[in-house]
Amino acid sequence: MSSRRRASVVLVVGLVLVVVGVTVLLTNRGDESLGWFAYAPLAEATYSPGLVVTSTHLWAAGAAVVGLVATSGAVGFIVGRRDRGRGA
Repeated sequence: MSSRRRASVVLVVGLVLVVVGVTVLLTNRGDESLGWFAYAPLAEATYSPGLVVTSTHLWAAGAAVVGLVATSGAVGFIVGRRDRGRGA
């Protein structure tokens, strides 16, 4: 497999990781971690836990960051690579 094709595969995989990570971050509310504490007496705004960060959020953020790094590396490789056939 040529290095340009390999960079293209890394670019596609990186973009998929970014899209999946951001989608999970935006759609997962984290309410499932409340357990039985979400019963009526503690359901008022006074007892609201606010922002709930779960391990799913951490995995999604990690996937998005890895995808961004892979995407930027692949784009840099593709754009910055010299064509050896033209005598740079």
